[in-house]
Amino acid sequence: MTDDPRSGSAEGSKQKPNEEANDAAAVDPKSLDLSGADLSGKELSEATLAGADLSEADLSEADLSEANLLKADLSKAKLTDADLSEADLSRADLSKARLTNVDLSNADLRNADLTGAKLAGANFARADFGEESSAGEGEVIMAAFDDDDDLAIDDFSDLAFGADLSGADLTGADLTRADLTGVDLSGAKLAGAQLTGAVLRGADLSEADLSGADLSQCDLTGADLHKASLAGACLRGAVLGEELDDDFDNLMSPTVERDEIN
Repeated sequence: MTDDPRSGSAEGSKQKPNEEANDAAAVDPKSLDLSGADLSGKELSEATLAGADLSEADLSEADLSEANLLKADLSKAKLTDADLSEADLSRADLSKARLTNVDLSNADLRNADLTGAKLAGANFARADFGEESSAGEGEVIMAAFDDDDDLAIDDFSDLAFGADLSGADLTGADLTRADLTGVDLSGAKLAGAQLTGAVLRGADLSEADLSGADLSQCDLTGADLHKASLAGACLRGAVLGEELDDDFDNLMSPTVERDEIN
């Protein structure tokens, strides 16, 4: 009987373990579709998921520390209580994601989209939101400050660098010492948020709710606080910059004393 060429030998049909590993490593994460998947509580630290589709996935309590999620689609994903510390989320889509109590300390969030995300209680300590801008073809604006780290320009209106956090729910979030330079936080809910020592140079905080927030020692130079709510906010030692200092009485709560502000 002639062997069926489609069947092959048992030996030929098997892959060696190292070959299988190579095949797995060769999978393009951009083609990885995990949308809607239940990955709650999974151990995914240091995983390579760049460009992966994780939209609407359940990643609550998952360990994604140091994971590569560059350009990943996490829109509407559930990430409650997840560990994303030191993860690369640059250019990731986190719009409308549920990030309640998530740990994003030391995470790379440059140009990430967090529009409409629920971030109450999130830890953004030392997170990097960057200073990049798409002002031109591949051009990056990094010259907003001079060599002494002082402002080199006075008008931030044409600079669109930073992540989009407009309308995000950051109630009670920990943003201690976070770099939020140029970030769009317009209309964001930041009531009771911890922003001690945060850098908010040129940030858009117009119509943001900052009531009861701790803004002590933070740098608000060039920030837009038009129609922002600052009732009960702590601004002790904060740097306002010339423009905000001139409009102090219109912006600040009556409980904030001018001599407490730098």
